[in-house]
Amino acid sequence: MTRILRILSLAILAGWWAAVLPQAWAGLVLGPAARTQFEGFRDGPTADTFIDFNSFAAGTALSTQVSGVTFQSNINTAGNPFGPINVVVSSAGQCTIRCIVGTPFTSGSDDGRVGYQILFTTPQRRAGLLRNWLAQYSLTRFYNASGALLAEHINTVNAEFVGYIADGTDPSTDWVARIQMDGLMNDGITRQVGYSDDLFFGSAQAGSTFTPALEPGFNLIGNSLDITLDLPALFGNQDAPTALTPDIVSIWKWSAAAGRWAFYSPTLTVAGNAAYAASQNYEVLATINAGEGYWVNSIPQRTLPAQTGTEFAWNGTSFGALPSGFNLTTHSRRASSISR
Repeated sequence: MTRILRILSLAILAGWWAAVLPQAWAGLVLGPAARTQFEGFRDGPTADTFIDFNSFAAGTALSTQVSGVTFQSNINTAGNPFGPINVVVSSAGQCTIRCIVGTPFTSGSDDGRVGYQILFTTPQRRAGLLRNWLAQYSLTRFYNASGALLAEHINTVNAEFVGYIADGTDPSTDWVARIQMDGLMNDGITRQVGYSDDLFFGSAQAGSTFTPALEPGFNLIGNSLDITLDLPALFGNQDAPTALTPDIVSIWKWSAAAGRWAFYSPTLTVAGNAAYAASQNYEVLATINAGEGYWVNSIPQRTLPAQTGTEFAWNGTSFGALPSGFNLTTHSRRASSISR
């Protein structure tokens, strides 16, 4: 047992304090991979909203016809605020069938020089659209409800999908309330804002599945989902074995509140676990809560059953509630962007 504790202590001193889920994509996301991700939100259990504008006739003055969304032209051809007034549904060559563009300037046509915005009635956890115009000029910005910039992107190709997926759970500060379509000056002569198509948005929490993979020996993993892991039900014991029971030696978690280890072993009975824990001044480990890291000592290489739930994220409030001392925590990790 001394050897086990020494191994655990060395691992902790080495800085193994964050057990994470495989990467999920969040923040600013771009290109075909991002489009595929948003298609999954549309077709999956979150059933996000998708608007392709094809049901509107070309020339439609679009403002509030889509539930939960307002479309407004708000930057004139000189780059100054104006209006706001409606946008226009277009059938220009840049559109697959129909798309939207800023309201034409006086005596002009929908040539993509007027800036426009999409306002959501309630902030959205994620939003994305196809920006279709000129690489290096078409600019897209995502803002939260207070007007703070969340992310911005200038097209790197003429038609590029760009979206934003919130990495936080606070709708007022983390989610998308407005998308601004703007443009840079082309050769110092005209502003290039461009067209937009295929709008996706949604606020439901997407579920995640985590299948822990174990190597022989001690494995540091974590519960990064908003669920509670019931260890006797998952790993079994000699009174009530499961498929995992023969392969797992022990499970460990450090209890900061008690200042000692919590221990569970499928190789023992319920009474045996209690007796051994008491003899070593351990707690009997029964559950792994959301956001907690833990150790599993496995005999073979194997995977644990898939765990499904919403992603768990620590915040200032939950961190503030941690007991003093060492806490082994886990947090869902997100990459900052998707490249094409």
